[in-house]
Amino acid sequence: MNSKRRASGALDYTIAILAVSGALLLHFALADFLHPLPFSTFYLAVLLVAAVARPGAVLLATGLSIAAALYFFMDSSGSFVLPDRGEQARLAAFIAFAVGSAALSEVVRRARQRELDAHGQLTQTLAQQAGNEFIRATLDALPHEIAVIDRAGVILAVNERWIRFAKANCAGADFASVGSNYLESIRAAMAAGDASARQALDGLVSVLGGERAEFTMEYPCKTEEGELWFLMHATRPACEQAGAVISHTEITERKRAEVELRESEERERRRAQELQALLDLAPIGVSIALDAEGREIRGNRASEALYGLPPGAQLSMAASDRPPIAIFKDGRELALEELPMQRASRGETVDDQIIEVRSPDRTLTVLAKATPLYDDARRPRGAVGAFLDITALKQAEDALLDAHRRKDEFLAILAHELRNPLAPIRNAIYVLLKTATDDRAQGLLNMMQRQVDHLVRLVDDLTEISRITRGVIQLERVPLNLTEVVCQAVEMCRPFIERRKHNLVVDLPPSPAIVEGDAVRLTQVITNLLGNAAKFTPERGHISIGVALEGEQAIVRVQDDGVGIDPEFLPRLFELFAQTPNSKKQGGLGIGLSLAREIMELHDGRIEAASEGPGKGSVFTVSLPICEPGGASTHQDHESAFDSGLVRVLVVDDNHDAADSLVLLLDTLGVAARAVYDGQSAIAAVSDFRPQLALMDLGMPVMDGFETARRIRRQPGGENIALVALTGWGQEKHRLLADDAGYDQHLVKPVSVSDLQELFARLSLKQLTAQS
Repeated sequence: MNSKRRASGALDYTIAILAVSGALLLHFALADFLHPLPFSTFYLAVLLVAAVARPGAVLLATGLSIAAALYFFMDSSGSFVLPDRGEQARLAAFIAFAVGSAALSEVVRRARQRELDAHGQLTQTLAQQAGNEFIRATLDALPHEIAVIDRAGVILAVNERWIRFAKANCAGADFASVGSNYLESIRAAMAAGDASARQALDGLVSVLGGERAEFTMEYPCKTEEGELWFLMHATRPACEQAGAVISHTEITERKRAEVELRESEERERRRAQELQALLDLAPIGVSIALDAEGREIRGNRASEALYGLPPGAQLSMAASDRPPIAIFKDGRELALEELPMQRASRGETVDDQIIEVRSPDRTLTVLAKATPLYDDARRPRGAVGAFLDITALKQAEDALLDAHRRKDEFLAILAHELRNPLAPIRNAIYVLLKTATDDRAQGLLNMMQRQVDHLVRLVDDLTEISRITRGVIQLERVPLNLTEVVCQAVEMCRPFIERRKHNLVVDLPPSPAIVEGDAVRLTQVITNLLGNAAKFTPERGHISIGVALEGEQAIVRVQDDGVGIDPEFLPRLFELFAQTPNSKKQGGLGIGLSLAREIMELHDGRIEAASEGPGKGSVFTVSLPICEPGGASTHQDHESAFDSGLVRVLVVDDNHDAADSLVLLLDTLGVAARAVYDGQSAIAAVSDFRPQLALMDLGMPVMDGFETARRIRRQPGGENIALVALTGWGQEKHRLLADDAGYDQHLVKPVSVSDLQELFARLSLKQLTAQS
């Protein structure tokens, strides 16, 4: 308090000095006008100090003002002597003004202080009343029954809930009211057989006696609403008058929840036992990673047997007691982070991965699947995997593949060996036809030529099916008019059709049907279909072939009214060596349709057959995707632009496989691409690689794609880079966030070649190369 007064006094005197200094400066500034009035500006200074400071400061201001006026502005300037009565009168008037101002200021200050003291006392009284009402309102608002008792157990105060509960549920409600003894009411309950009353009495007595600071218990209570459960809590307050504060809180719902929880836990325990029994009975190995790092993995009996391990063995390859096995894929041992369970523990789903499990005494081929387990925040907390021993299946598959390979080799050798004798026979028939003059000999030679041609076609079919199944056939796909292919096939088959006296109808569209394909192979397909229609249609039958444009497909239909196809045989019609009873009668190896299907699949097309049954003819349909007439040249120009090396693309993705594979894809398009795997490396690559386009993943750790884009934009030249977000959040909000971060485009994984081509088209190759 004294320090505050000293500080306040120092402030008052400082105000006095400043006020007089200001008045002195003002008087100097107006000296020409105020010369006859030496105290004029000092009146203002004294009045200002009297308004804001104590009387002592007013007297200081008065003394300083008199000294300044005597020394600077009276006739005897330069000294403190009063020369005449006029000056003395001015001085006396100034002193009287100053003393009056000081006295008036003190009177006003004291009156204000009395007013403040009275207001403070009133405020304190009101606050105390409000505080009591607030405490009462607070106690009444609490969801508890509350009472305050003295050391003898007499109730001093209760809240409204206590009173309501006592009236509704206590036969002796007077025992629970203010002034009654609460301990006596508990003793009465004991006498009535209340099993909880003894515990409550002992606890309260120990609190009131000072043996413990607080006491808590749970107890049931029979009420009109049925049995309710309460939590009783007693504590010693700091107040001397009170012995304890008691609260009763209803916990019925909590007790019911605890019962339900125990029952639920018991049910879950039984289900866990049932699940474990099912897992142990399952013939497939099931493993569970119990942590997000995959360091603790346990499995069922099938898993342990799969790896040749004892029951309860550790299955994690990341553990110190790892099992004595090695995991291989395609002949390469997998690193720890590549193993299915470790990948799934990081949040990756592993589908149908075939691995080899090698132990000291055996090697197994295993089909592995694994999926992550997540916590409530969708963070990986472990994984579950299924592992099926397919060693026998793999061995059978290898045997079938080997048999298939040997069959293809046999067919290729057979076709080669058959061609050797056929060539001279054909040549000899041709020479004899040129020299023979006898009509009978000409007929026999023509018959022989037809049969040799048939043999040659069979050999060709054998060769083609062998080459296709071995994957060595090469297509020369170029844009071509499918109508011209059909016309060529019709001309090749026309002699045979006319010999069978069939009625042939050809329906061609007025506009070209442009597809991308190999003209020789497509002609081979159409010729096979027309030849079959002519072969399996009785003489003087009807055959039609037409070309149509349906949506984005070019369609060729070959229809006849011949022998038809049994509906049960339709699903096997295009299988190799498949023959209907009619096919066997007409001859052939059952190769042509299988070959046609293989050729169509190589063209990204399809071939289908339909028939209403035997004797009702058949319809064969060939479908190919159409392309624009100028599509080939445009595509070539586009690739040549990429091949110029002017486009530099930076791929940023923390998934190494995704980044590296995208770089390989871009390389095939002639684009100079580089992969980095984090945001900091991407920022560094902007300076040394100087990309014109960046394909960047958004969900990278440490520095995500949003922050990386912002930093790139702030770099010199970063504003000229085309930034494309590459993510898995396709929601509109992710697109908006990418736009805010500075991205130009947004692509959803996985990106395809057509997506990349469309992207380059949107960004404009010309614009990209202009930035280099």
